[in-house]
Amino acid sequence: MIFADKSFSVEHKGVSLRPDFAAMIYPVVTMSEEFMHQGSQKNLIGRNPSSQMCEELSIEKNVHSNMPPVFIAHSKKDPVVDYRNSVVLADSLEDKGCDYALFLYESGTHGFGVKRKEGMEALEWTNEFLNWYNTINENNKLYSKD
Repeated sequence: MIFADKSFSVEHKGVSLRPDFAAMIYPVVTMSEEFMHQGSQKNLIGRNPSSQMCEELSIEKNVHSNMPPVFIAHSKKDPVVDYRNSVVLADSLEDKGCDYALFLYESGTHGFGVKRKEGMEALEWTNEFLNWYNTINENNKLYSKD
């Protein structure tokens, strides 16, 4: 498993293939918590996956200090993917000392990136993302600037 090897590093012709950052918008993160997205688990790893497979594929259980900066946005009203997926990821990133930003919105639904309804607080995610990106770029936190 890629995530299982905490020293995972990919290079091609001397150039790192590690992403500069990750933007996770209403993400499915866990395969093992009570709030996992059951449809994603079934479609990705089957109806009865082993606990080991669930552990290996739960992002929050495989965060390491070499992670790129991570932007996370989720609505607390998401009826499809429980927002606690984003919270457990942010907690794991915090525990490992990784750069991240978590934005939890009180209003919005799953798919707020494309299902734009006036008055939805979650519509701010694009501005929040651009501000976050500019900040990590200005602070030389993008991997390619190392």
